[in-house]
Amino acid sequence: MSTLEEQKMLVELETMPFIVGPAENGSGRKTQEFDNFSEPKRPDSGASGMVLRKNGISIVVNACLLAFQLGVITVFMVFAVEHVIEIYEFIAKSPPPFSKTVMILMYFVPQMGLNFIGHMKLITILCLCGNVIIFAAIVLITKELMVHDWYPSWELNSVTGIEGISLAAGALIYSFEGQAMVLPLENSLKYPKDMTGISGVLSTAMNLVTVLYAFLGFFGYVTFGPKVQGSLTLNLPNSVLTVSIKGLLVLKIFFGSAIQLFVIVQMLLPSLRQRFSEERVWLHRLLPYGLRFVLMLISLCLALVVPNLMQIIPLVGITSGLLISLILPSFLDCMVFLPVFKKRGEMKQFYQKLTINVCLFVLGWLFLGSGVYSSIDDIINNDV
Repeated sequence: MSTLEEQKMLVELETMPFIVGPAENGSGRKTQEFDNFSEPKRPDSGASGMVLRKNGISIVVNACLLAFQLGVITVFMVFAVEHVIEIYEFIAKSPPPFSKTVMILMYFVPQMGLNFIGHMKLITILCLCGNVIIFAAIVLITKELMVHDWYPSWELNSVTGIEGISLAAGALIYSFEGQAMVLPLENSLKYPKDMTGISGVLSTAMNLVTVLYAFLGFFGYVTFGPKVQGSLTLNLPNSVLTVSIKGLLVLKIFFGSAIQLFVIVQMLLPSLRQRFSEERVWLHRLLPYGLRFVLMLISLCLALVVPNLMQIIPLVGITSGLLISLILPSFLDCMVFLPVFKKRGEMKQFYQKLTINVCLFVLGWLFLGSGVYSSIDDIINNDV
């Protein structure tokens, strides 16, 4: 992992608290855990009437969350299918009789059935199983990386140009795919303040994930060099052990997609229900299932259009992921806290926060512009 990639990962780590920062500008707390989670908790009198409460900002935030979560589900589909193909080739000693497009359609059927589950407790149990699987897979992958031959570090490029940096930025931002879960988790905590701080839930989790990604990213690069693929497991030579790893990851992805869909369903469902009379009970019962089907259908279409991990991951990260993690947090942080600092006469904090947020905001748009261009060019030219 290059120094630039590590710096972008640290920027992501720095901006994560901005997502919950505006939500903590008061003592109120939502009674719902997931409904309308893109809106912060009720601010105090000093922050009343802020832009956060305006419909336009809410629509933009919800749209970015929706796009990002659908992108994550799309990546899950492509990831699972590519690993299923590897498993089939190892067992049957030949390529699958179906194209990748057909296999994505086949995978969609059981995945859609699982995603019809709407009970949070059951989804949590499935995610717990997925987390156990992913840790087991990480241990096995680490073992493979440690025994594999390494490229000399001086033979590998640390920077691959502006296009490579932009694509790497998108992949890194996507790797922190929990942006949309930050506010729901904070609202569901018994003590919301435990979410932030040096030893808070958010900081601890982000630090652990950063260390883990840096470790796997560095050793994955020195192991496979320029031939590294969208997932390290796709580079591993097929054996009983590595195929077992791929099977575990497919199960993890299969179980984990339910929570990704649950978030956006809970975000959209209340507003959709308001459009129909409460007397139409049958419609209200079918609405969650219809919404899940439509959202999964959108993700399916995206997977069919861009069925390659090396292309879809940067595209998701550099667009909606960058908006959620860098651009919108810095903008909303300014809108909430700058008027408060100005009113209190704390001009040092005012200019300090303004400078940091402006730098992050400009940096975000620079990466967004170059990243979108690089991603689209990569998809069109198939330079993977």
